[in-house]
Amino acid sequence: MRIVEITDGLDVFDRCGIGLKACSEKKPCPIHFEYKNVKEKTKELLSSKTLTQLCEDVENGQSIVTSLQISL
Repeated sequence: MRIVEITDGLDVFDRCGIGLKACSEKKPCPIHFEYKNVKEKTKELLSSKTLTQLCEDVENGQSIVTSLQISL
C-alpha cells in the first residue's frame, strides 16, 4: 500500500470510476456502488500483501513480472 501511496497517492481510492468530479454517495455515477466495492477489495489486498510475499511468489514461479519500471 505504501508503494501505491508514493506513486499514485491514496486519493486514487477516492476517485470516481469513470472520472466524474461530482460523483458521490448522494449523486452516484452509473458504476459508483460496484466500483466502490472494487476499490475497497483492492485496498484490502494491497494492505495485506508485503513486498517479501510478492517477491517470493515470483521466485517460486507462482507469479510473473515481465516488465517492472519504477520511477522515484
